[in-house]
Amino acid sequence: MKSPNKTMKKTLAFLTLAIAIGWSQILNAKTQTSEAKPRIEVCFVLDTTGSMGGLIEGAKQKIWSIANEMISAKPTPELKLGLIGYRDRGDRRN
Repeated sequence: MKSPNKTMKKTLAFLTLAIAIGWSQILNAKTQTSEAKPRIEVCFVLDTTGSMGGLIEGAKQKIWSIANEMISAKPTPELKLGLIGYRDRGDRRN
């Protein structure tokens, strides 16, 4: 007959190994998940010259719409956004 102490040690060793393997798989899954996160870098360029006068507001709304769509994508992306507004020489800053 096996001693209770020896059986307990084997059981503890088995449980320790099982827990270690479980944690290893969990950590590996988290690493793979973070690596799978898409990276998006977008820079919008907006013509703010006088000829765009009545269209600028609509263009700004469309930029916001596109940006919000990217932010709400699944899986959630790592997102970097930029905006460049260009004008004619002599145009005022608003």
